[in-house]
Amino acid sequence: PSNPSMPYEGMNTWHKFEGNGYNFLNIALQFDPNDHDLRWAQKIINENPGVPTILTTHAYINGGGYQSGYTNIWHEFVKLNPQVVMTINGHIDAEHRVIDTNIAGQQVHQMLVDYQGTEFPGYFQGAGYLRTMEFDTDASVVRVKSYSPITKSYLTDGDSQFNIPLNFKQ
Repeated sequence: PSNPSMPYEGMNTWHKFEGNGYNFLNIALQFDPNDHDLRWAQKIINENPGVPTILTTHAYINGGGYQSGYTNIWHEFVKLNPQVVMTINGHIDAEHRVIDTNIAGQQVHQMLVDYQGTEFPGYFQGAGYLRTMEFDTDASVVRVKSYSPITKSYLTDGDSQFNIPLNFKQ
């Protein structure tokens, strides 16, 4: 959508995808989304009621919680929409998780994933690490892992490897 107050207008997108007979929605917000962008995202939610939604954006969570200047994303959008089940962002060289409760009393799993500046001895920064998520609709869980095809290894700490319970049968 166009955004009259931002030089990055048109950078928000949304995508619907299907897996194992279930529909999902991804709303991707540009860097530094403002009220205009959040209203647009709300319109997409309103047009796709009840579809489990993943929000992706550039900056949001940092290594200690909500990044200063981006709490509007939580307070004005994520918290108010129970169909948003998780968020993913980068921007800060780290990984971290925040689990907060939305207005319906449900947990929202929010994660920072950015390895690009992380030093792994013997490898270029980031060492090719990436985040994988396996949506197991039969077991009602999302299995999250961080893997490098370059080092052929997983990171195994609590911010790198965990499960997200998610009831797909609602």
